[in-house]
Amino acid sequence: DDACFQPTPACGTKPPPSSTTDVFYTGSTVYIKLQQNLNHYNPGWPGFLDVAIAPGANHNTDNNFTLLAQMPDYWSHSQSQQTNFTVPLLIPNTPCDWCTLRI
Repeated sequence: DDACFQPTPACGTKPPPSSTTDVFYTGSTVYIKLQQNLNHYNPGWPGFLDVAIAPGANHNTDNNFTLLAQMPDYWSHSQSQQTNFTVPLLIPNTPCDWCTLRI
């Protein structure tokens, strides 16, 4: 499934949606649930998963994103171990008609 591997900003080669997909309210806490299918830990460069937000769409670099949360990766016995995460996320108090949430 190509949805599992989108390494280039933003969302790989997928175009931005043409309509609203989710609505979040400034100052509220939402819980982001994600599943890591492949461990990114390497001795010397342990890796991480993060959640960030940027105003607008069509971001071709990471420069416009503001980091909201970061989870360090960990050494697991099997690099292909499946791990589920739940991240409590405080939505910034900056109104935005159309934002991109990068996970």
